[in-house]
Amino acid sequence: MNEARDQREDGPPGGGPARLSRWGVGLAVSLVTLAWGAAALAVHLAWYPAFAMEGVLRTVLAGVGGAMVLAGIPLYVWALRHFNRAWRRGELATAGPYARCRHPIYAAWIFLITPGVCLLVGSWLVLTAPGVMYAATRLLVGREERAMAARFGQTWRAYRKRTGRFWPRGNDA
Repeated sequence: MNEARDQREDGPPGGGPARLSRWGVGLAVSLVTLAWGAAALAVHLAWYPAFAMEGVLRTVLAGVGGAMVLAGIPLYVWALRHFNRAWRRGELATAGPYARCRHPIYAAWIFLITPGVCLLVGSWLVLTAPGVMYAATRLLVGREERAMAARFGQTWRAYRKRTGRFWPRGNDA
């Protein structure tokens, strides 16, 4: 593993611990995504039907969107329950969906819930919101990971090695 990457992910320069609330970077990511989505929806409505999904494709994609939301919500709730349990105990969440992925709450929103809602809206332009959410999360999640490294040290580093950030790593066995 590359030393510069370790420094970037394990702690801020100068060694001081990064401080974050229980919500991590989720609030900032949500605000960016909501602002983008609202602007995209406003443009969609102003230029309707330029960005509208239409016909049978609209119906099929709305069904896919509904299924994505229905799959994403249980994943989100499952991850949230494990996170809250670990938070109350002052522990690093490593059970349940956290056993395979470091950020399953963000993953549920980025890959299932947000795109599902966007497909239900029926706008190609609004469908760009999950990409914005992913980019914002990638940009900001390092702060969260530095805070975890500062708080949990070697436990965090070992956990980071065996899990994917937003998606489970393949079986190395």
